[in-house]
Amino acid sequence: MIAWFHFLVVAKINRALTRSPDDDVDDAGDNDGSAKVALLGIDRSHGAWLDLVERAAVTAADAEPFIADLVWLGEALEGVRPRARAFVRPAFDEPDAVAQFLAQQRGR
Repeated sequence: MIAWFHFLVVAKINRALTRSPDDDVDDAGDNDGSAKVALLGIDRSHGAWLDLVERAAVTAADAEPFIADLVWLGEALEGVRPRARAFVRPAFDEPDAVAQFLAQQRGR
């Protein structure tokens, strides 16, 4: 799990930072969406490290540098893309709206 998020986070941060936060706000959704996915990956990777410690697969001392890096990375990304966590990803963050749409489509 940690290896998956390692690659996901790197790719999504790269995409999130390809455009300056000062550029056209109407076009910044893709960057905020990518930043949100990166932040979610950082959160899950953090949780996976904590789970490894809880299961005694690694010591807390061994996991601490990785966890500290994840915390730093998340805070830095949120500093650059402060609206990322609030970004609504179509079909991912609005399941009620998607369910309603699908029900309407079936009713046609």
